[in-house]
Amino acid sequence: MRPQCDHTDLYPEGYQGFEQGPIRPPSEAYSLLIRVTRNCPWNYCTFCPIYKGTRFSLRPVDHVKQDIDMVHKFVELLRNLVDASGRISRKEIYNVSENTDVSERPALQAAIHWFSGGMRSIFIQDANSLIQILRKRLSEKDKTINGFNVGMNSGESAGQTIFHSHIHLIPRRTGDTPNPRGGVRGVIPDKMDY
Repeated sequence: MRPQCDHTDLYPEGYQGFEQGPIRPPSEAYSLLIRVTRNCPWNYCTFCPIYKGTRFSLRPVDHVKQDIDMVHKFVELLRNLVDASGRISRKEIYNVSENTDVSERPALQAAIHWFSGGMRSIFIQDANSLIQILRKRLSEKDKTINGFNVGMNSGESAGQTIFHSHIHLIPRRTGDTPNPRGGVRGVIPDKMDY
């Protein structure tokens, strides 16, 4: 059964402003977080209380785009406030915040955080949920699939040939390789079998 993906009851009036989920992975401390889903389609992890009792939903694409546009607006504003030393004073930040509608302040805060971290990376928050949905659909269509490898190639030395973000979801079947133990670590032969 497919997870319920209705969002109309959560936001009956449409876009409600910039959103971020409750989790920021430590590796993404300075990244801009873009939320594409809400909550978790699995919601059975033993040690994760974050999404218990909540309903999974996909965010409408136009809402995600509005988030991006709003952050962009504030990044451009921040760029115009940078002084000769490359800094923005606390007073300037305070003034911008005071003159920003309260409904737009989460996007302003996200822009300030990302700007102060050098705007080096963007993290698609909760994107693993999209993988879960695809995994489920593939498994329902092909009953011989009983496992998956998920991987990304980032950089030429890692095998990336198309330089944009994409995730590989590789269906696996019992017996498709003599010894699957170690999974994606097989790209480094002596790390495969442990």
